[in-house]
Amino acid sequence: MKRRLVVLIGAISLIVAGGIAYASIPGPDGVIHGCYKNSTGMLIAIDSAASCPTGYTALNWNQTGPQGPPGLSGYEIRTQAFTSGPGSGLNVDVSCSGKSVLGGGYDVTGSPGYTVTGSHPQGSGWRITFTYSGPGFTEVLNVWATCATVAA
Repeated sequence: MKRRLVVLIGAISLIVAGGIAYASIPGPDGVIHGCYKNSTGMLIAIDSAASCPTGYTALNWNQTGPQGPPGLSGYEIRTQAFTSGPGSGLNVDVSCSGKSVLGGGYDVTGSPGYTVTGSHPQGSGWRITFTYSGPGFTEVLNVWATCATVAA
């Protein structure tokens, strides 16, 4: 009797081990199958051959997703200060030299005398076009470009 019991337990163990080896999370296609419990938000992972219990919603997702877009590196903000007096008007360029321009902008310190007529990418940098019609003292126009290396 003991021998039969040992043989029976051994056989059950082999069946269970084989079932665990066959049942895989994620499935052979790399998809993870799960169930979301509607009432509590609990999430359980299930075998690819199983289905969700009543009260659960099936969810599937990839273990590894699709290739994402190229990334950025070498992110930096380059700045240039320009001081002008009455009657000035011109372009101020900030170069990203060897990197791609992602954006740019400006700010003014001192009394308001600048009229900015353009703020846009220019070549591999950022350009601010302005006129100055302020009082007889100087103001500082700070221009910046946001630059980065774009991975191919």
